[in-house]
Formats: sequence, C-alpha cells, structure tokens
Amino acid sequence: MPVRVTLACGATDRTLPMILGDVRPAGIDLTFLRMSPEEVFWRMTRHAEFD
Repeated sequence: MPVRVTLACGATDRTLPMILGDVRPAGIDLTFLRMSPEEVFWRMTRHAEFD
C-alpha cells in the first residue's frame, strides 16, 4: 500500500518532472500543490497542511 504524501512547492527544474508525471516516486501516492514559498510557509505554520 503506497504512502500518501502532500508536497507543496514551486515549479523548478528539480520539481517539474514530478509535476508533469515524468518521474513518480516508488511507493508514494504524491499529491503535488504548486505554490509560492511564501504561501507554503504561511499555510504550513498556521495549519500544518503539508507533509
């Protein structure tokens, strides 16, 4: 059974392959949320929304 993980980050040369589905982490059901670093930190510190 895959581990469910939510990842929030911007689209960069390192993350774009995951966003496009070209790279899939083994054993992980990844939910990708594309947003700015400011929004990621704001939402994480206030609501602990991401893994």
